[in-house]
Amino acid sequence: MDREASRNAVASPPPVSDAALPPEGWSSLALWHPDGVARRSVVVGSGCPAKLCSASGAIERSHATRENADLVLVGPGRGECRRSGWLEEALASASAILDADGVIYVVLPATRRRRAAALLRAQGLELVATVAHLPNVKTSRYLVPVTPLALRYALSRLISSYPRARRLARVLLELAGAGHVVGTILPAVALVVRRPAARPPFEWLLRFPESVTALGGDLAWRVVMVTSWRAQGGSTVLHLLAPGREQATLVVKVPGIPEDVVRIEQEESILRRLGPAARAAGARLPEARLAQLADGRPVLVQTAVTGRPLAAMIAERPGTLAAILEEVSAWLERWNRSTRRVEALDAAVLEREILRPAALVTPLVAAGEQYRSWLAARCASLAGAQVPFTARHNDLTMRNVLADGEAPLGIVDWETGEEKGLPNGDLAYTVVDAVAAAAGYASRVEAFAQSFLPEGEHARIVSRLFARSCRALEVCPALAEIAFHACWLRHAADELRVAEGPARGPFLEVVERLARQRDRVYAGMQG
Repeated sequence: MDREASRNAVASPPPVSDAALPPEGWSSLALWHPDGVARRSVVVGSGCPAKLCSASGAIERSHATRENADLVLVGPGRGECRRSGWLEEALASASAILDADGVIYVVLPATRRRRAAALLRAQGLELVATVAHLPNVKTSRYLVPVTPLALRYALSRLISSYPRARRLARVLLELAGAGHVVGTILPAVALVVRRPAARPPFEWLLRFPESVTALGGDLAWRVVMVTSWRAQGGSTVLHLLAPGREQATLVVKVPGIPEDVVRIEQEESILRRLGPAARAAGARLPEARLAQLADGRPVLVQTAVTGRPLAAMIAERPGTLAAILEEVSAWLERWNRSTRRVEALDAAVLEREILRPAALVTPLVAAGEQYRSWLAARCASLAGAQVPFTARHNDLTMRNVLADGEAPLGIVDWETGEEKGLPNGDLAYTVVDAVAAAAGYASRVEAFAQSFLPEGEHARIVSRLFARSCRALEVCPALAEIAFHACWLRHAADELRVAEGPARGPFLEVVERLARQRDRVYAGMQG
C-alpha cells in the first residue's frame, strides 16, 4: 500500500479486551472525550497537525460516512481556508456524525475563529473551550486553554526556558493582564465543541479521588496538555489547574505508543523504590500511582510538584548559575551517599554502561576507533574492582528541577531512573544542562566545553563540585574518569535511538569532543 493510501485507510478500533496498549490511530485529542477514549475518530481537512491525528497515520480522513464518531478533528489547510463554502460544509458534516458524547476539535487560524464559532452555534453545538496551540500549529507542543490563569501557568512554568519563548510569554501575559482577547493574536487556536446534553469533557479525570477533592467539576478551561517532543508517538501529559489558581495540583501521563506504557510503569516503580531516599536527602517528589482509561490502558496519576523549572530561572538570571549548581549538587551528594553500595565492576556492567553504547556511537565520530580501543583498555584495567554504585535519575535537566521559594528543590520526571549505576553521571549531565540554560540553550557542546575544559568559564566551580562528590562517595580517579565517559556515551546512544533524521545531535558532538580531547577534558575536571 502506498503512503497516500495508507493515510486514507480506515482504522478499525481494537476491542476493549485487547486495549491495554494504545490503539492504532490514537490521538491525544481523544482525551477530551468524557471517557478519555475515542473508539472512532474522523479527521477532516489537510491542515490538521500530523502528530495530533494519530501515532500511526491510520485514521479516517473522510467525513462521508453514516457512523457516528467520538472525536472529529477539523483542520482546513491553506487552500481549503480560501475555498468558498469548505468550512461550512466541513462543520455541517462534523456535526452530522458527532456521537452523543463526542467532541469536535476545530484547529484553524485565529482570523477564522469567529466565523467558525458562529457556524457551530448554528448547528446547535456548544463551545466548551478555546485552546491555544503553542508555539505553532505544526508542533502543537503545548495546548493551553485561552484564560489568563492557564496561559500564565504554561508560559511561566512550562515553556519559558528559551529567550524567544520568554519574549512571547511577556507579550501574552501583558495582553492577558490587560483584558485583551489573547486568542485573536495567536497563530493557531482550536475551538472545542459538543452537543449541549453531552457529558463534560475530561469527565474521566473525575474518577480519580485526587481530582474530585482538588478540582471539583468543570475541567475544560483548566487542563493544559503537553504533547511529546517526538514527531510520532510519546506520552501526553495533562496538567490540571486548581480553580482560580495558577498552580497545577495533579499531573496525568497518558501513553501514546506501546513503548510509553513501559515508561510510565517504570516511572511509577522508580518513584516507589527511589522516592524515600530522594525525599530524605531533601527533595520534593510527586506521589504517583497507576490507574486506567476506559479502554484498559494504564495512565500515571501524580501529585503536582509546585515551583518553576530552574531552566527558566537560570535563563532569566544567569548570575544565579553558581548558586544553583551548588544547591543541586549538594542534594545529589546527599542522595548518592544514602544509596551508595560497593560491588564488583564486572563484565556485564562494563558492557552495559560503556562498551555497548561505545559500539553504537564511536563509528560515527572522528577518531572513534582509537577512542573505543582506549575505552576497552580502561575497562580492562578496572574489571573486577570493588567500586561504589549509586542510584541515578538519568534525566536531571534544569526543566526537571523545580524551585518554589524557600521549599526544598522539586525533582520530577523519573521514568529513566535506576537503583544502581556508575557514580556522578547525574552531576555531569546537570552541570552541562545548567550552563546551557544560562546561555539560552544555544549549544550544549559549548556548554560542555565551558564546564569541563581547563580554560572553560565554569571549569573551576565544576571541578570543585566533582572533587567534593568523589571524596564523599570514595570514587577513585580511574573510576571517576571512566564513569564520566560512560555518562556521555549513554546519552549519545539514547539520542541515536530516538533520532528521526540524519542530523548529528548534541550528545554525539560531545562524545566526538571527548574522543579528540579526553586528556584535556579530564584535566579540566581535576582543576
